[in-house]
Amino acid sequence: INDSLYDWHWCYGTNGQTEMDTAKAKLEHDLKVMDSLGFNVVRLRSGIYWKNDILHIPTGSYARYFELMDTLIAKCAQHGLRVILVMSDDTNAYKQFDNFCVCLDSITRHFSNNKTVMAYVVFAEPGYKWKTNPDNNKNDKLMISNWSRKWYYLIKKNAPNQLVTYGLDGINNVLFWDPSALTYDFLSMHFYYHSSNSMISSDAVNSYLKWMNDNVDDVWVLGENGFSGTNS
Repeated sequence: INDSLYDWHWCYGTNGQTEMDTAKAKLEHDLKVMDSLGFNVVRLRSGIYWKNDILHIPTGSYARYFELMDTLIAKCAQHGLRVILVMSDDTNAYKQFDNFCVCLDSITRHFSNNKTVMAYVVFAEPGYKWKTNPDNNKNDKLMISNWSRKWYYLIKKNAPNQLVTYGLDGINNVLFWDPSALTYDFLSMHFYYHSSNSMISSDAVNSYLKWMNDNVDDVWVLGENGFSGTNS
C-alpha cells in the first residue's frame, strides 16, 4: 500500500487516476463476491517493509498510511467482512526488534477501537525465511519465546479486545517457531504439500492436521491450504 492506494499490494494496477478508478471498481467487485460467497474475514497486509535493514512505512508517514488503511478497512466493513492485519512477513523484523515494536505499538494503538479489525498476524510464515542454524546460537526457542511474549503484551496493552496470531507453516515449526514457545490467542496454520500427485498432497496435509490435533491444545484454525497441480 502506498500513495497510489491500489498498488501491487492489492494487485490492482499502478499509478495514475485511470488506474485508481479502475482499482476502486475492482476492489468493490471483489469484496461483493467474497461477501456473496459467505466469507466473513479477510486478511490485509500491513504494507510495512524493510530495505537495507531499515523499517519503512509505505506512505512515508503514519498519517497518510492510516488514512489509506482506514479507507480500505471501512470498505471491508461495508460488505460485512472483518479484518485480520498481517503485520510482517519479512524476516528482518527479528533484526530490527526495537523498530518492529515501535511499529506494532503505533499500528495497534490506531486500530485498537476499530471493531472491524479482529486480529493481528504478528508474523506470517517466519520459518520460510528464518530457520534454525546449528552454527548460530542466536536462533534458539528461548529468544523467540521472549520476543513473542513481548510482542503479545505490547499489542494487548493497546488492543485488549483484539486477537494475536501467527501464520505458521507446517510441522517443522517445532524446530524454531514452536507453537509451545509462542504467546498468542490462536494459531493460523498454513498447510501445503507441493506435489503433482493429489493423493500424496492430501495424505501429507491430513498428517499435518492430525499432528496439530494430537499435539497442540490451544485454539487453531486452518489459515491456508491448497493442492498444487505441479511439483512447484
